[in-house]
Amino acid sequence: MKINPKAQCEIGLLLIACLVLFAFAFEGRAEAQTATTTPATIDICNRTPEVEAKILAAIPAPKPSCRAVPASSMAAIKRLLFRNQSLTALLAGDFDNLPALEKLDLSNDLWFDGGLDGNRLTSLPAGIFDNLTALEWLDLHGNRLASLPAGIFDNLTALEELYLDENRLTSLPAGIFDNLTAVEVLVLGRNDPGGLRIYSVDTESNRLASLPASIFDNLTALRLLYSDGN
Repeated sequence: MKINPKAQCEIGLLLIACLVLFAFAFEGRAEAQTATTTPATIDICNRTPEVEAKILAAIPAPKPSCRAVPASSMAAIKRLLFRNQSLTALLAGDFDNLPALEKLDLSNDLWFDGGLDGNRLTSLPAGIFDNLTALEWLDLHGNRLASLPAGIFDNLTALEELYLDENRLTSLPAGIFDNLTAVEVLVLGRNDPGGLRIYSVDTESNRLASLPASIFDNLTALRLLYSDGN
């Protein structure tokens, strides 16, 4: 059976049109999937006010609205410093969408400078650090942390320095340091459940009373461990 040239041409054009439509459909699906997993903008208005302000301050002008922060701008932030910023609580999602963050300072120097307006964190939400996989330096010293959630450091596999001194910790969850295989410096000293660190660095009431067996077993890169004053 012969097909005349005109019919052949129509069939060819139809096949080309189908291929073009298929290509557009595939591209649209890929873009939709990308948009679902990586939004172009991020709403940070519901984060702790101090965290929202610090993130916006870290973004170059022109400053975006907190409701539409470019994801690319969030991904460029490498340092957030909150030392002595009067933080009393944090939300679980405060540090989400910060894949390049390397340094996070949540510390307080109450015992050093006698100030009363510094950070006073008494607890941390479970999962607050889960997305900070590039974090290398985390400072929580000088707060009022009485306990830590199990698994709070599990995703910090790039962490090299961790400071937990000058808090009110009396015990730590089993396995809390198991995934910190890159940690070189760990500071736990002078934890004081009575809160006397403001008056005396060397107070005898400092007590981190117990540590789980094998808590340091996986810290294969550890060079310095400070636990004095307990």
